[in-house]
Amino acid sequence: MLTEGEKGECLSSGTFQKEEWEINPGVQELYTQFYRGHASEELYYMLHDVPGGEKVVPDGLVEALSRAVLKGTAYELLESLETGKVLSQADMQEAGVKSADIAGILAWVENSPGSLEMIRVDLDNDGYEDIFSEEYFGGSGGYGEYVLYQGGGDGIYRRTGVGSGEYIWRYGVISWEGKNYVWRNELDYGSKMLSGKVLEGYQDGELVETVWLNLVPEKQEVSVAFCQDGYWEIAEREKRKAQDVYEKAGRYETVLGDVEEQETESTEGRAVISSDIDNDGEPERYEKWVWTTSNMYPEWLGFQMEEEAREKAVMEAVDNSIRERDGAPMMLWVDSYNGENIVNILHRTELYDYVIDGCLVKDTEYSIVYTIEGKAELAVDAFRVKEVPGKRRLR
Repeated sequence: MLTEGEKGECLSSGTFQKEEWEINPGVQELYTQFYRGHASEELYYMLHDVPGGEKVVPDGLVEALSRAVLKGTAYELLESLETGKVLSQADMQEAGVKSADIAGILAWVENSPGSLEMIRVDLDNDGYEDIFSEEYFGGSGGYGEYVLYQGGGDGIYRRTGVGSGEYIWRYGVISWEGKNYVWRNELDYGSKMLSGKVLEGYQDGELVETVWLNLVPEKQEVSVAFCQDGYWEIAEREKRKAQDVYEKAGRYETVLGDVEEQETESTEGRAVISSDIDNDGEPERYEKWVWTTSNMYPEWLGFQMEEEAREKAVMEAVDNSIRERDGAPMMLWVDSYNGENIVNILHRTELYDYVIDGCLVKDTEYSIVYTIEGKAELAVDAFRVKEVPGKRRLR
């Protein structure tokens, strides 16, 4: 449903199954009518799956790479299809002699913290070699772009297209059934974990179609992986709410345990919590939050207590839990059981996997009394996007 912003009036509405695209042209027309007059084509062609019509990236390649991703053999497949020549510094300088656009980017990188990698290959499949360039902007954020410099057989390469990637990550150019395509890894920027693969098809010097192969959880299994005697009941209780806590932490929501009370907001806007976190009979006051980054470090649990002496034992428990785990701590909450307060620490270990350690802190001593594991069975969701001609030329 599309509604008018101020009055909330319904402007257009319609319901259909995404799968009907391929077999029902009327559904495609309904989708177009839904937006016509209310939004530009750029909106619905850039942001929506648009099946139908000519496919630039072939289904066979999409299906082969999807299978390989799930089998763990994607890099073997991609390496077997690799094509193009990676240019040396001398090769790039030579290309810049006749090409002002190449000379310009070479001059830029000499005076910046960035870097370049260039591949000579006929990327738009017109019979003339092009140069495809990975251009890293420098800094800790990992930002950059992928640029096509189109060749015409005269030794001049003109900047004509920009790829879909915004972060510098592993990529390459491959050949499939006589035509060339770009592949790259897709990154979940919050966790800094691999979230899938992307395939790009180019024509006439620019990107015209992108296929996203997104890793999605098909099934989630949550289990108690370890438990000391006497703590099975609370371990099972935490297991039942584990997935909900994990999803809330992923949305940067503060999770409160059953003995935690939120008092006020700190000067930084973070919640101030109180509970007897170390079982000494006195409530402690502390802050906890999900620390988000603008660099290539993952999201991380932020935790700070008002009294440093009491913070030490709790932080040793947290640090010990972190040392035992791959991945990043995401959230901490305190629940009670049989007169004891248990500190639960959630870690993201894979894109959709997590571990929760239940830590018993008493004064300066601590121990892990149970561990809960959440593991996802993954599937690949292929999402094909048509690009608006000219959209990425001058970005």
